[in-house]
Amino acid sequence: MQHPGRLTVRDRIITHLSQYSRFSEEYECPEEMSQAGISLAIGKSRAHTTLELNRMKDADLIAERLAHVRGTKSKRKTYTLTHQALVTERQITRHIEGMEIELLGSENSKIINGQQAAEILMRELSASRAIAFDIIFSSDGKVDLEVMKSQQARPPMPIDTESDSMDHSDS
Repeated sequence: MQHPGRLTVRDRIITHLSQYSRFSEEYECPEEMSQAGISLAIGKSRAHTTLELNRMKDADLIAERLAHVRGTKSKRKTYTLTHQALVTERQITRHIEGMEIELLGSENSKIINGQQAAEILMRELSASRAIAFDIIFSSDGKVDLEVMKSQQARPPMPIDTESDSMDHSDS
C-alpha cells in the first residue's frame, strides 16, 4: 500500500483477489479470478488490468495458471496472490479497520470503522470489496450512502479516462 488516500490499481487487485485464495489449487475457479472478472471488480479496463497483472507477476505478487473457469468452455488464465501480496492485503485491511467513518444516510448518521462501512457499501451498492475499500480510503471520513446510491442510478461513466489509462504512477 503506497498511501492511505486512494487505493492504487495494484492495491485494488490485491484487495479483490484476497477473497479467492482458497481456489488457488482448485480444478475450477470463479470468473472473478480471471482477467475479465478482476477488471470488472476493480473498475478498470481489461487492458489496464492486464498491464498491472503483468507487472505484479514480474514483481512476484501474483501467480498465474490456466484453470477451468465456471461458466466457460475452455481454460483461462487465473490469478492468485503470493505470500508477499497477502502481507500487503493484511496491511490494507488493518488500515481500513482502524479508520473511523461517519456513515450518512436516510437514517441518523453513525460512526463505524472502515471495515464495517465497506461491508455496508458492498451490501447496499452491490460494490466489490476493492471498490468499497477505495470509496472508504478516499472518503475523508464521511460517506453519504444516499449520495452514493443516487450516483449509482446515473448512467455509468467510462471505466478509464485517457489520463488514467496513461498514468502508471498509481501502480
